[in-house]
Amino acid sequence: MYNQGKQLAIDAIYRVIYSTPKPYNQYLSYNMQYNDITYEQFENWKNYIFQVLDISYSNLGLYDFMNTKNNISYLIQQFYQYNQTTVNKAPYMQLVNQINNELIHLIQRIQY
Repeated sequence: MYNQGKQLAIDAIYRVIYSTPKPYNQYLSYNMQYNDITYEQFENWKNYIFQVLDISYSNLGLYDFMNTKNNISYLIQQFYQYNQTTVNKAPYMQLVNQINNELIHLIQRIQY
């Protein structure tokens, strides 16, 4: 039963990764950087990630879920701090890629 729960959590994390927001085309909005996503898209996706991690933690009790959530929160905090202090803003897609890497590492930890 525990292994089935772990597999369900892994499947849910893969769904999160596959649901990564897709960047806009550069011609749709002149205010956005080329191949980036909006703040709203990112926030919706982030909330989805945190819900999946919270539900997985409450069902399995593995601290890896909370550690990953904390790591993602830290990445987001660093991203916003960097963008407040520099003229050349980092695109959200850069942050999305870092978060996806954290999620892939979580899957690897759950499997072993």
